[in-house]
Amino acid sequence: MPSTENKISNYIDVLTQLKKILNKSGWTFDLIERKIQENIIKLQSEQIVVSVIGQFKRGKSSVINALLSEEILPISVLPLTAIPVFIYYGEQIEIQIKTKDGVLVFKNIDEIKKVLFEFATEKGNPENKKGVDEIKLFYPSELLENNIVLVDTPGVGSIYAHNTKTAEDVIPKSDIGVFVVSPDSPFSEVEMNYFKKVLPKIKTSFFVINKADTVIESDLEEVKKFYFNILDKIFNGGTKNYVFTVSSKTKAGIKELKEAIKSYIAVKKTEILIDVSTERIKEIFNLSKNEIGLILNSLKMPLKKLEENIGLFNDCLSDVESKADMINGNILIRKNKITEYLEDELSELDKEIHSNFINDFLSGAEKGIIDEENINKVINDISNIFESRQREIEKEVEKRVVSVLFELKEDFEAPLKELKQKTIEFFNIDIEIPQEATEFKFLKRPYFVDKNFSFSYKLLKDNLFFKILPGVFKKKIVLSYLENDFEDIILRNSNNIKWETIQSIQDTFIKYEAYYYDKYENIKESILDSLDKVKKSIVDFKETKEIKVRETDIIYNEIIDLSKRI
Repeated sequence: MPSTENKISNYIDVLTQLKKILNKSGWTFDLIERKIQENIIKLQSEQIVVSVIGQFKRGKSSVINALLSEEILPISVLPLTAIPVFIYYGEQIEIQIKTKDGVLVFKNIDEIKKVLFEFATEKGNPENKKGVDEIKLFYPSELLENNIVLVDTPGVGSIYAHNTKTAEDVIPKSDIGVFVVSPDSPFSEVEMNYFKKVLPKIKTSFFVINKADTVIESDLEEVKKFYFNILDKIFNGGTKNYVFTVSSKTKAGIKELKEAIKSYIAVKKTEILIDVSTERIKEIFNLSKNEIGLILNSLKMPLKKLEENIGLFNDCLSDVESKADMINGNILIRKNKITEYLEDELSELDKEIHSNFINDFLSGAEKGIIDEENINKVINDISNIFESRQREIEKEVEKRVVSVLFELKEDFEAPLKELKQKTIEFFNIDIEIPQEATEFKFLKRPYFVDKNFSFSYKLLKDNLFFKILPGVFKKKIVLSYLENDFEDIILRNSNNIKWETIQSIQDTFIKYEAYYYDKYENIKESILDSLDKVKKSIVDFKETKEIKVRETDIIYNEIIDLSKRI
């Protein structure tokens, strides 16, 4: 097995050779060439991209400022960051802003703060009217040494939909995510869905609870427990998530977060590089083979026939996308049916517990003596039946989820297969489609079942007023308390099972859907880009068309041979 150094060297060479092959073709492949160059630079410099992501107004820019020990990025009470800012290590502070008109360079700290507001924010540059392509900030921070790149991304979920799109476009370039939340508002559905959407694309995530200074210590502990519980569900109890509580205002917890990021990268850098690069290089080669193959076969057609087929293909594409949109409704119906089953089972369980344990106990207690032994027996019986039934419910839910995914597999693959079939039909090219995602299983987790429930009726023993009451009243009060306590333990356990199971269902479907959506969009854009190239250029090759076909055919086979080295 080749060493990690040899793997990196091989990947650099493979990408360099691919770039040369594409350059020989005479065509321009802006997207592919940009991806090649980005990955060569990443491998050569062993660059790790750490993106700070999350919903708008969670304090992402403030967290970065705290990590850099400099209030350099603009902050506001309104949604602000609109253009991603890539922050690199530099001996001297400098900013480079690439626009359609050229590159602007500033080196004065006050000027940099000013232009960041003017070019990187929604207020200063609404909807990117100034045409900013890229913002690079160079800063002498110890965190950025060892080729770490920090990215300030736009927030998702605000009224500015283009900001959400821009934030999502950064994710494929990211190796590590720092997901920022805050205790001043709960984890929203938008936030949850976004987090789950980026999980398959980012190997490691740090989870940062910002604004810790805005809540009292006891409330902060509750918030931490809440987020720990969510993350345990998402990661199935894994250790690849790291949770930190910080205050970008007081700088509390910032040092610990900074050290954790640096330490993790120091240990895992090579592993991250190889893992991420392998997937990205495979994608680059798939796009290259698809585009060159499509160009080759399109070149063989008469221009009139090509234009006719492009028109037919675009008509079919509209139909394919309409079918793809219908899948979402189908998913929702199937998920709702599984949730209905879950709720019905928990309702039946509630009735069963009342019938078999609680009603009998309360009825007997009215006629006899209430003792701790009988109460503890009921507690154990309730706990045992919850544990037993939880396993049965989990098994059945998993069976139903897997069954639905199997049924939906054909629906999910249909747009990809139809895209493949139409390119064969109109352009005689069998495009490569990535294999199905390796694992999409229902996530099993242990559920909390309360065997050590603290019954409130016990508090009556030390109540002086209660002690002087006649025995008949005491019994009625105790029975009332016990009935409420039993209802509470049932509700807590039922909700626990329901919450965790529903989160597992959502997690599975979101990842499954995101996988197919990403593959479809990438392949579709690659096809349309290739057709556009050929249509614009085929007239230029009127006299030398046969030569161009032979050259392109050679290039196509060279790419196939080179891909075997990945």
